[in-house]
Amino acid sequence: MSNQLLIESKEKELEIEFEEHTASSSQISTLSPNSPNKSELVKIYLLSMRLPSRYLVQKVQYSKGKQVLQEVRMWEGESAKLAKKIETLRREVYMDITRIFCHVEEYGTWIAVSEKAKEEAMKISQYVVEKLKALGFKEDIVERYVVKAIPIYLEIDEARELLYHAIRHLSEDVEELKQKIKEAEKEKNLPALRRLQKEKAYREALLESFKNYLSSLS
Repeated sequence: MSNQLLIESKEKELEIEFEEHTASSSQISTLSPNSPNKSELVKIYLLSMRLPSRYLVQKVQYSKGKQVLQEVRMWEGESAKLAKKIETLRREVYMDITRIFCHVEEYGTWIAVSEKAKEEAMKISQYVVEKLKALGFKEDIVERYVVKAIPIYLEIDEARELLYHAIRHLSEDVEELKQKIKEAEKEKNLPALRRLQKEKAYREALLESFKNYLSSLS
């Protein structure tokens, strides 16, 4: 599981959605003869996701004053319990995502370089579906939420720049976790220490995979 600080700092209610399009024959015919072919491009996986949040079960009331219309969002009783479970689900998903995807703040997206990205995203998406159904949500609600990895193809220079940013962020994550491990050791907080060490191992492995992918580019 991921470090809570990393998750909270990167989540920011982020929902990213992409649509996959197939180029029409008219679009293909207008490509420049100098455009790179697929073999000259670098494949990167973008994360497309839409997750439920506590706002799914909110109750909204409006109160109108002389010059102000006030909106009040409320979670009471069962809706409050349900909201807490939904937020727990969001945190679990983001923690799993950080094991294979890297959030690149400069680009406002999550990326992966592993061929397992699509498979892992599908597993996470299925987990979300199963959890929402277990919480009692109907199919018309459940089908709104999906997690998937979409392959895109970049020119080498563009891919290098994107990967440089990702590696920098992953390196910063590892250094931050090292500091937190020292603090946990000093405080003799064994549960936190085990969790942080596990997370550091995940981040270091992800960092290494991104470095190797970058070094493989000609």
